[in-house]
Amino acid sequence: MSTFAQTLDATLSSERFFYLEFNVDSASELQAMTDDPVVTDVTSFLPTPFTLDDAARFLKDLCTEHERVYGGWRKSDYRLVSLTGAHLNPDGKVETGYSIGAKFRGAGYSFEAANDRLLEIQTSSHLLKMLGFKETGLDGARPGRKLFNYSRCA
Repeated sequence: MSTFAQTLDATLSSERFFYLEFNVDSASELQAMTDDPVVTDVTSFLPTPFTLDDAARFLKDLCTEHERVYGGWRKSDYRLVSLTGAHLNPDGKVETGYSIGAKFRGAGYSFEAANDRLLEIQTSSHLLKMLGFKETGLDGARPGRKLFNYSRCA
């Protein structure tokens, strides 16, 4: 059970989760969830294996005015299940991404978070399309990322 998750006041939540901005106190939980080739092999800026030192460095590097990263803790057992982040690019566009721990995939957690509009989330292209996002054909700022647009008027 996460003491980090239990001690902070969650302002973002859904039926099954609460979402908190990461800090260095959650490095061990982030490392445990992320140290999986299913996650690191598709995330260009994460090494395999993803060590505790890597997790602490990753969280330290997020302490900028252009980055926001939230963890999704399951309410039922306070386990860290997801990571969702947003990066403000120099052109003013926000690039977002997410990761679900491999053990927790297929339970509808990504759709729940995106559908509740807890954060502006870029998930898999399939989920983005289900939520009404459209492909732009442009690359994102990070390797392997693609840009999608969302318009409520479309």
